[in-house]
This record gives sequence, C-alpha cells and structure tokens, in this order.
Amino acid sequence: MTGEYVYLPSDDTFLLLKFLSNIGAADFSCEIGSGSGIVTETLANISQRVLAVDISPKACKVSWEKVRKRPNVDVICCDSLSAIREDKLFSLIVTNPPYLPFKDESRLWSGGEGGIEVAQKFTFDALRRLKEGGRMAIVLSSLSNVKGYM
Repeated sequence: MTGEYVYLPSDDTFLLLKFLSNIGAADFSCEIGSGSGIVTETLANISQRVLAVDISPKACKVSWEKVRKRPNVDVICCDSLSAIREDKLFSLIVTNPPYLPFKDESRLWSGGEGGIEVAQKFTFDALRRLKEGGRMAIVLSSLSNVKGYM
C-alpha cells in the first residue's frame, strides 16, 4: 500500500531519523504525518509514549501495522493535530510534511503553492501543543519558499 498512497521513506526521512538518534529521550512524542510509520517506530524507542497522526486512513493503517506491537504507541487519523486538545502535552513533536511547491493536494509530496503551507499549518498546530521546553523537528526543502516559512 505504500508508494501510491503513502509516502515511502526517502533521504528526507533518513535525515530526520539521524537527527532523532541524537536527540535523547522524550516523555510524550508526536509525529504529524506518520506515513509509513518508520519515524513513529523510532520515536517509540526513545519515548515513553508516542502519538502518530495522519490525515490519510491508508497511511494510518500502514503506520499501525508498523507499530502495533508497541504498547506505548497510538495512531489516530486526523488533519494535523485537529483532534488533539491544546493541553501542552508533548515534549517532542516531529514532522516530515509534504514540502514541494505544488498546488495539487492529491499528491503525497504537495506542500501547497509555495511548498510551505502544509508545514506552516503543522507548525502552528504543534506549537500550541508543546510543553514549555518542548522540542520540534521539521523537515523542509530548499525547493520550497523557506524564507516565507520563517
């Protein structure tokens, strides 16, 4: 089911995984846009609890298949963090959002017209749910309007 319906792990995914291998432990982590579940699986190794979210039911199914034997992981289907209370729960939020500048929302890698619109939404939602002192990691592309993201 991956590939056509779920973003396959690629160089950007592996960059995020490398970053996570050096970040240290977290009590409650969240991945926005869990896709294949590979990042969620890594978070499960460094976190007491993990929440993986994706807007795609197919991606949620793939993520769940990857982590279903992990008692510290939950997977839910929602748009960004729209179904999550604003309770400042998370000590770590990570995302590798679609970031290429395409307007076609049906494409797995379409980050919006400037390539940053999805990343901006994820960041806005994440910052409202991070604990004080919490950390966020996001992957962006130089092909996107990164200056517009800031």
